[in-house]
Amino acid sequence: MAKTESTACDVDRGTQDGIDRHKAAGELLCRDCRQASKAAAQEASRKQMSAAPADVEQFRSRAYRLMETYDLGLCALAREMGIHYQTLQTLLKGDSTPRKTSLTRASECLDRMEHEHASATPEALRAGERAAKVREEHNRRAYEKWRQRREARMRVRGEPAPELISS
Repeated sequence: MAKTESTACDVDRGTQDGIDRHKAAGELLCRDCRQASKAAAQEASRKQMSAAPADVEQFRSRAYRLMETYDLGLCALAREMGIHYQTLQTLLKGDSTPRKTSLTRASECLDRMEHEHASATPEALRAGERAAKVREEHNRRAYEKWRQRREARMRVRGEPAPELISS
């Protein structure tokens, strides 16, 4: 017996009751019930893909604790985690519910970072500090060269020297 479209849902058109009446009668869904069924399926899929609020809150607290413990900014934490900073910003913002997959990947990155920092030997920590000092020195020298070139340009143009940040 071929299924045909009917009006089994006259009263409950476009509602779950109407959809159930179509199915009970073995009929194809009418246009309104088909749209309602599709919307309900999309909403269920979206809810299934969304992370649980408790998981999101746990991730946020762990991320903020890492940022505070290791004095990292948002970009530095994202770089350490190996994700884009806007993705991390979205996860931390709290105005939207992130997808489970994004939260899972980010949580795995946090796990890896916490493990690496917890298992770091004193030598590795000192090496990291030395590398940070080298970077800081490099940045200071680069800034000094830039400042000298800028002052020379300003002198050539006859403009007064600008107020620069002292290093």
